[in-house]
Amino acid sequence: MPGPELASTLAAHHIALRHLPLDLLNPYSVRDCASRFLSQESRLNVLVLNAAIAPNQREPSGWIASSLEGRTPEQSSKNMIELEKAMMTNVIGTSMLAKALEPAMVKAAEEATHHDEKPRIALVSSELHRRLGDLEVTPQTIRSLVSLDQWNGMQTYKLTKLVQTIWLYALQRELGDDIDCVAISPGKYTCPCDAGSSADCACTVGFIPSTSLSRASPYAAQLFMSYFLHFMPFASNAEEGGRKVYQGSMESIKPFCRDNQARAAIYLKNGEPVSADSRVYDECLGQDWKRWIEHAVATVTTPIADLVPKKPNVLIVGGTAGIGAALARKLAWQLPTTSHITIAGRNSEAAAAVIADIRQHGSVEATNSSGVKVPVGEFAPVDCASMSDVKRFCAEYRQRLEARQGSLDILILTPGILSLKGWTPAISNSTIDRKMALHFYARMLIIRELGPVLSKEAIVMSVLDGKHSDAYDKAIIWNDLPLSQPGHYGLRSAMRHSIVMTDVMMQYFATRPDAEHSATFIHAYPGFVATSTSRNPALPLVVRLGLGLLSRLFASSPGECAYRLLKGMVHAQRLAISDSCPEGRWLNLDRDMVVRKRPVDEQIIERVQKDTWRLIDGQATGA
Repeated sequence: MPGPELASTLAAHHIALRHLPLDLLNPYSVRDCASRFLSQESRLNVLVLNAAIAPNQREPSGWIASSLEGRTPEQSSKNMIELEKAMMTNVIGTSMLAKALEPAMVKAAEEATHHDEKPRIALVSSELHRRLGDLEVTPQTIRSLVSLDQWNGMQTYKLTKLVQTIWLYALQRELGDDIDCVAISPGKYTCPCDAGSSADCACTVGFIPSTSLSRASPYAAQLFMSYFLHFMPFASNAEEGGRKVYQGSMESIKPFCRDNQARAAIYLKNGEPVSADSRVYDECLGQDWKRWIEHAVATVTTPIADLVPKKPNVLIVGGTAGIGAALARKLAWQLPTTSHITIAGRNSEAAAAVIADIRQHGSVEATNSSGVKVPVGEFAPVDCASMSDVKRFCAEYRQRLEARQGSLDILILTPGILSLKGWTPAISNSTIDRKMALHFYARMLIIRELGPVLSKEAIVMSVLDGKHSDAYDKAIIWNDLPLSQPGHYGLRSAMRHSIVMTDVMMQYFATRPDAEHSATFIHAYPGFVATSTSRNPALPLVVRLGLGLLSRLFASSPGECAYRLLKGMVHAQRLAISDSCPEGRWLNLDRDMVVRKRPVDEQIIERVQKDTWRLIDGQATGA
């Protein structure tokens, strides 16, 4: 859309410009943008709603909303509607911003002394909103219209532009004469037929191919649209589109009474008021869509936020780099700004970079001097190789939680190391191997120590290898679980023991009859992920080069891995809540897929947990 060109036109008219960060895909960003504006200005005279995307493929936005039929917080999530990106950006995000800024527009309306001073909401629309034929576009049909089996990129764009326009006309009926609502189609139009004028005829659709609207299209399509379609007779340039949006937003509009619609919005095509699609004048349909959108705006959330309290406490151990850091960033984006995310690890500088992202995109509630919410994060140092330091960290974290009168809602454990060395003491005089300490022992100790502060429906996830673990593997040395005896230790055996013991201990934690919570315990497999561990200078050069090449060819990014793990976490938690886990509330994940594991008998659980606590509690108290 011609946003930059509109800004240039405003600057040419000596109107000062100021930037406010805004991501219409993120409701927290929308609310924060509105809060920042309202903290600086008391009234708003013109609101131009220009942002939109034309999707190339169906992509979930990561956000959901409850169905219009209603849903109380105590009910299950079965009635949640997945909002794909175009619907989230073009309709929900846009409507949310307008609603949040409405008080400033009402204030401007109260202070207006002349008709030309009335505030105005200008929606950049498209003639494509007419091109849906007799298709039924209602809140009851929209779920199927944007479903995976019926999805079409151009149709989805048309749908969102029609719903936008229906919403704007319904909004005008609600606002009455105090605020003007104008839909502007910014393209250039020609009429090849003999009937009607170019202002009235919908035979052709104006098009501005040189904007970023095609940014979701393949690169070749972007080049074609930007450098070839630009010269077609039906195409317009962004500068002309910007001028039309400026005229519709800022200049006087002559009265339009053709349809004699009381309190109707105005639709501008070629700068002239014309009739919009007939469906936008249906007051019942408009009211239905307005209710649907307002309900979605009020209930929009992410799947993971739907499963935790409104002010969740999150702890990510090993969250300073790799998968842990990516999970912290994803959770900061998907959880409310009232969340409290703690990053635990050894590298404070790396943690600072992660926390900077959390401050930008979401997490802990705080305010600046202007009263605007500023999300922040928290770093807690811990060396997971030292069992005594882990105990120290857990005791301090419990105290902080208790001081806030909170409980731990999400616990994610990702510490690890990639090393080709043989058995290496975790710290000086330790009887635990360093790799096994990070991959297993420290993680189980953290779960044990923080068990008393887990919330009733907490989620605990250890990211290691819940896909290939097998407690009935004959290679497991049950009388030497830490592999401390000569001839037993090897890199493969260390990993095999760690993942099998994780399975067993997750079952132990989930089935303890004395637990004061009903937490879900998840052992997750992340897949092959391109993390910085492959660049560890302690590894031989040939190994680093080989891992680097394999990572480029086959590995997923930490961000993609985090997205899939969180998707799997949500799936696992919903299964657990619905009592679909006959074995107990412990599950394994292969990235985003739940893997059923055969339960182990009580004798194995007893042996593993006793041996684990014996070894951990027998460590020297020194760091």
